[in-house]
Amino acid sequence: VDETPKLSGNGVSTMDETPNQSGNGVFTDNETERSATVIRPQVILIAGAKNTGKSTLSRFVINRFLSGEPPVGPDVSRDHPVYLGESGDPIGLNMSGDPVGLGMSGDTPLGPEVMYLDLDLGQTEFTPPGCLSLTRVLGPLTGPPFSHLQTPVHSEFYGLLSPADDPARYVEAVGRLYQRYRQLQSPSVLVVNTQGWMTGVGFRTLVDIIRIVRPTDVVQLDSSNPKDNCAKLESGWVENQSGWVTGPASQSVIDPDPTHPLTYRLHHQPPSHPRCSPTPHPRYNAKDLRDLAILSYLASAMNPISDEPLRSVTPVNFRLPEVAVCVVGPRVDDDVAVYALNYSLVALCAVDAALVTPATGLLTSVPPNRCLGFGLVRGISHDLLYVITPVPGSILAQVNCVIKGVVGVPRAVTEQELAIEYGGDAPYTGGAKTPSGLADGPAKRRLNIDRRLPGLPAAMNP
Repeated sequence: VDETPKLSGNGVSTMDETPNQSGNGVFTDNETERSATVIRPQVILIAGAKNTGKSTLSRFVINRFLSGEPPVGPDVSRDHPVYLGESGDPIGLNMSGDPVGLGMSGDTPLGPEVMYLDLDLGQTEFTPPGCLSLTRVLGPLTGPPFSHLQTPVHSEFYGLLSPADDPARYVEAVGRLYQRYRQLQSPSVLVVNTQGWMTGVGFRTLVDIIRIVRPTDVVQLDSSNPKDNCAKLESGWVENQSGWVTGPASQSVIDPDPTHPLTYRLHHQPPSHPRCSPTPHPRYNAKDLRDLAILSYLASAMNPISDEPLRSVTPVNFRLPEVAVCVVGPRVDDDVAVYALNYSLVALCAVDAALVTPATGLLTSVPPNRCLGFGLVRGISHDLLYVITPVPGSILAQVNCVIKGVVGVPRAVTEQELAIEYGGDAPYTGGAKTPSGLADGPAKRRLNIDRRLPGLPAAMNP
């Protein structure tokens, strides 16, 4: 099987693989024996509260490995700390521009690729939000996430922006993704970016993640708000903590990699003061970055040499009895479930064929899945679902489940696309409800973005 990901930016996994339906991410004996013959590469897990610079540090670490030069020695993090700006992103990694002190594992090759396990649901790096993904990175990352979306090796759609509502399903999905990584037997370094939640349920799921991926290095970035931090993640201390799925070492219910003990180098970074003034550019929050990622993804479905709008793209259709439907979030009755999909962002997934039958109806929970891409539901007619998507037809043939998550269509699409077609207040953007009462009111305006363009006269700015 050709497992080289396409870098066309369409967010589609092109491998012919069946998702693991066992559900708990536990490795079989055969898998353990096979992996034991492979030299274990360096696994770097980055943990910390939100706005501590985890994603930015991940990009620096990836670029450093891709450059063919190892990150500097383990003492650098003590002598030259990471300085964090007001936005929480590193603005000076150290005096040489290197990541915090990550010593090289002698068996880890440098370049030409780095594997990236993205476990941050709300701030994904290579896919639209709501996904957990494993991506093979072949080139440097020089911009924000929406500028380098690409095809993951494997992706699973979770549908929520936080594991709070279903921690067990989140941990099981992490286990399946790491199992996929082990099956690749890649000698390349693995960088693991985690969620920005270090207390309560977030801490317990982090303990599970550490037990699953068995890192060689853990980078812990503390927040300036002590309430957002946990104790130092020393391996001996973590081993005796209870996760959400796993218990302490003596009571562990899963052990995905018994060939490697839970020991790692901890690089702890306390909060630091900024060394330079804040950036003069507008600061986009998490919601804005999610919208930009979705817009970037949907734009790949459009003709790059045409100025035609997104609504002009010819949709593909799915026959509803042949695909299962799942709506994540507030409960939706079966008789109106299809209407909940109208003009929404949906994940196009492959699930166990046994779950898809004419009598299936609405799935009550998200099953283990392989996310093949995303689409915008353009319309519904009888038993046909019309979807605008950049996913090629050869991959769409594998789709047998459509899942709607909690992430909606960016307002920029609804205002500019629907208003042109309908004039005035477009559907799903005005305050009036439909006769059936399905609409939930107008979308909220984003007031935190400076829409004025720098350098232009006041008369030319909106």
